[in-house]
Amino acid sequence: MTAVMGFIYGVSRIVPILLLASLLASIAALVMQRKRPDGTLSLPFVPFLAVGALTITFIR
Repeated sequence: MTAVMGFIYGVSRIVPILLLASLLASIAALVMQRKRPDGTLSLPFVPFLAVGALTITFIR
């Protein structure tokens, strides 16, 4: 999905999208890790890419 988004948005917009998606995923992982003390955590990255793409699209 990231490759397709790179073709659609271009290099100038895909970098901020990836940075925002990574930041959001890191925050979500930290929050969820506190709720699951057993250590198993699995998060899909696609929803974070979608939120990052929508945010960058609305900002620009």
